[in-house]
Amino acid sequence: MEKISIETTNLDSKFQDHLNHINNNRIIFSGIFGSGKTTFLKDFFERHSNEFATIHLYPVNYSVADNKDIFELIKVDILIKILQQKVEVNEYKVSQNNLLSHFIAIQL
Repeated sequence: MEKISIETTNLDSKFQDHLNHINNNRIIFSGIFGSGKTTFLKDFFERHSNEFATIHLYPVNYSVADNKDIFELIKVDILIKILQQKVEVNEYKVSQNNLLSHFIAIQL
């Protein structure tokens, strides 16, 4: 089966404008199954990797009964992803050791 590629240059600039909007606090990125949402986001953030620290979460990893448990698992997954890469927080580079100690202190 041949992979079909859709030109996203126009979408790319619109999405970039939306992300940069000062009052933008939340984004809902929706479409039917197979419409290319994940591919678009993956490609977009690869092209803009110098501007964003991205963390991809996989919802199939969270098959538990209680929502509280899901949020705890998501927090742990985010921490693990941050520890795997250097992320600038408030224009300061945070070492893995400092990040882990701050996370543990917050949880106690």
